[in-house]
Amino acid sequence: MNKCCLIFLLMVVNIITYAQNSKIDSLTTLLAQTRVDSARKQIYRELCYENFELDDRRMADYADTLIKLAVKSNDTRNLVVGNRILAIALRRLGNIDSAIVISNKIIKIAQQMNAEREVLKILNGLLLSYRDCGQYDLALRYGLETHSKAAATDSSFIVVVTNNIGLIYYKLENYSKAISYFKRSLRRDMSKDKFLGGYINLGLCYSKVGKFDSAWNCLSYVKKHVHLLPPAHRVHLKFSIAQYYFSKKMYDSAEVELNNTLALASTYDFVECRIISILRLAEIYLDRHDYQMALTHLRNGISITEKTSFKGELLDFYGLLGDTYASLGDYHNATVYMRRYISLKDSIYSRARENNISQIEIDFVEKEKNAALARQELIISGNRSSLKKRGVVLAMSIGFCLILILLAYRLYKLYKTKRLANEGLHEKIRSRAKDLETLYIQSAQVRRYDNLVMEKQLQKISYGMRSIEALCELALRDGNRKESYLNEMLSITRSCQNLKGK
Repeated sequence: MNKCCLIFLLMVVNIITYAQNSKIDSLTTLLAQTRVDSARKQIYRELCYENFELDDRRMADYADTLIKLAVKSNDTRNLVVGNRILAIALRRLGNIDSAIVISNKIIKIAQQMNAEREVLKILNGLLLSYRDCGQYDLALRYGLETHSKAAATDSSFIVVVTNNIGLIYYKLENYSKAISYFKRSLRRDMSKDKFLGGYINLGLCYSKVGKFDSAWNCLSYVKKHVHLLPPAHRVHLKFSIAQYYFSKKMYDSAEVELNNTLALASTYDFVECRIISILRLAEIYLDRHDYQMALTHLRNGISITEKTSFKGELLDFYGLLGDTYASLGDYHNATVYMRRYISLKDSIYSRARENNISQIEIDFVEKEKNAALARQELIISGNRSSLKKRGVVLAMSIGFCLILILLAYRLYKLYKTKRLANEGLHEKIRSRAKDLETLYIQSAQVRRYDNLVMEKQLQKISYGMRSIEALCELALRDGNRKESYLNEMLSITRSCQNLKGK
């Protein structure tokens, strides 16, 4: 059953990483066809980023080649990037001392270049390196320094740094502070896809303090978005689920998850996760009193861990080996490993280092308070200047309002004066209109009277004309009679004369 689950999990991981591997293959093909150094450097840098969460050894090889090309062409920027990526790969592979040396060397170059983003990334790498090798005071100093620089230059980087400071406190087993920093990291994250690694770390811490419901909520949220996780985070998620079962003393489920985690970590050569998985499996077998299985895992784990610089895990192995040999009655080996355990613990958790951590925290808090006071002072001075500006603006506004009021009053007075003048003019117009109306009525009456008189006169004239016409007609008739009488008389006269002549 366990083998079936493991095979299925590997199939899922292979399907998810297929696209990433395809891009790596295409970049490798392009690299073989490219001869120009500037283009090859770009391709090597892309290959480093593509292998960032996939294959640390291959990433180290590509970073080493990028460094050689950068040295050859005197390319300072790619030299810094290549060394930073190489330091990350070496740290993950357990060669932490070399990673610290490289980081300390290139940070000065990055500072001279004013490459603030690269400086932040290098400081973050030093934080993780010192954490992994057990120098927690230096890790915390670099973490808080990076936090301050990020707040001043690149606030988007604070999410990563805050999460990594939480990891320091997780290693110190100060889980309350670790949870506080993980929560702060997630609160500051404004990206569309939340910082899933922060939820994994928060779930891990909740498991450690026994808040299992909260732990499972965090891990379940990440499981819903597992397709967004690179292989390294998927392995970390599997281990966190195993730790959840381990903390609940559900050892059978924890053993299954740890074996799956170990197989995945071995596939991708994630050294730290392999070591921690072996350590937890050994603890399960010790709890079951299966000392031989525990001893086998512890020997296997310590052979890997002693080749690395993971001091915290090595300390745990020494302690468990001492307990196992003591349980088996092998007091010689138990004494040897307990001495190693005490010696290493004194070097990691010394009183001086604890004092350094306390002092670093105090200095950081003091620095943050001073920065907050400076910000408040700046805000207060800004408020004062803004109040002065507001006072000037207010005075100008009041003056402008007074001018507007005076202008409005003047316009109102002019309006009233013109209104009175207009009213007088309207009154004159009304009286004149009435006079004209009266004159019009009188003239109309006169015209009507004249028309009546004229009509009467015209009637008289018409009557006279009709009389004259009648008289004329009578006269004409009388004239016609007379003319006919005359004609008759003339004809009679002519007739008489004719008779006389005969």
